[in-house]
Amino acid sequence: MTSMKQKSILQIFRSNIDENSVETVELEDNNNNLENPQEEQEEVEMRSEHEDETASESDNSEPEEASGKSDTPNLLEVYQTQEKWELRFPFAYYSASKKGWLCHLCSEYGEGDEYWRSVGVKLHAHPTDTFKRQMEGKKHIDAKKKKQELKNLLSKGRIYKQLIDGERQQSRNVKKRNRRVIKKFLKATYFLARKKWAVRENFRDVIDFLRDLGDQDIDEHLRECSSRATYTSVKSADEFLECLSKHLEDEFINRLIAAYDFTLMADETSDMGDRCELAIFVRYIDSDLHEIKEEFLGMVEVVGSKGAEALCMKICNVLQEKGINIENMRFNGMDGTNTMSGETSGLQRRFRHITPHSKYMNCRNHKLALVFVHLEQYEALKAVDTSVVSVWKLMKYSSVKSAVFGEAQSAEGLQNLKLLKAAPTRWLHMGMPQSVWFQDSNP
Repeated sequence: MTSMKQKSILQIFRSNIDENSVETVELEDNNNNLENPQEEQEEVEMRSEHEDETASESDNSEPEEASGKSDTPNLLEVYQTQEKWELRFPFAYYSASKKGWLCHLCSEYGEGDEYWRSVGVKLHAHPTDTFKRQMEGKKHIDAKKKKQELKNLLSKGRIYKQLIDGERQQSRNVKKRNRRVIKKFLKATYFLARKKWAVRENFRDVIDFLRDLGDQDIDEHLRECSSRATYTSVKSADEFLECLSKHLEDEFINRLIAAYDFTLMADETSDMGDRCELAIFVRYIDSDLHEIKEEFLGMVEVVGSKGAEALCMKICNVLQEKGINIENMRFNGMDGTNTMSGETSGLQRRFRHITPHSKYMNCRNHKLALVFVHLEQYEALKAVDTSVVSVWKLMKYSSVKSAVFGEAQSAEGLQNLKLLKAAPTRWLHMGMPQSVWFQDSNP
């Protein structure tokens, strides 16, 4: 029987760990050793030790040169050896980047030795013992239990469905709340804009005020959101204001396009920074309400040339950006300067080249403003201006006289009116005080 054992070992060495050959020898040994199980067990242990030594040499061998020949193992043999260990121990896999063996369970659940999780284990003299120690380790067993618990949990469709549905419902609730918060922020911005208060300076104060009043949506949002996503910064206030402006502008532009015909009014002025600004207005008839509407289209800075050609290009660009067809313009009203009203190369002439049916109208208000420049030449106008300003001063700086003036109006059954100050540089401030004066003086 001993000679038979030696014969089996020699056959294994000659086959270079060929699996087919090993299986054949094992079959022969099994058939011949059924009578003596103890010797059969010894042969199995010897073959296992030899497999460990051969696999270790295959994984850790380095190329050597001797007698002009290379002893580097065949890559196919190395891959076959790795595949054999992976089939025998399914929890392990070889990592080419780590140049070692890792454990699926330990890497996924954060259990076990660090080498099996991320570093990589090198196989030495007894690879089988290395794999068995890892497989029988406490932390590896704990990771295996965690995987089984998760598998059992996911196998119960009802619990899994409840988790997914709960997460989706929570996500929908958060989205609805965020939408309500954004709407309230937009309403706060609109309130500040309508009151003509500084939006950037007062926006956060208004939001904090609403929160103090007990607004639950805003309170939850500010408590749960990130410090970078509160939407209460100055930049957010500017974006809210821009969104409102775009929304309101789109509404009246749609009505303007539906009205088809419109009148364009433009005037240039200088702001406090001495920059030339061109204000553009449009007037049209609302087809739904059948009313005349006047809307502010925008303010455009004029850089460089301020001639008729540059102004015409600016206005045409603004209308084109907003989707308004300039050919539907029927009238255009501007001041009486040569740049605007010039018959040869003025702005109104250039508009006529684009829209031949448009008519230019000189602004009557600008003409009226020029009247008061010549007050010194007309004694009657000068006397009216002096009287209006004097009466206003008499009532403004004396509370007693102002009260007597109000009582006199009440005694006569007249509407209680207050006098306004006349400003000779503004035609509106000149006409309004005079209209109040004459209305109050008429029986």
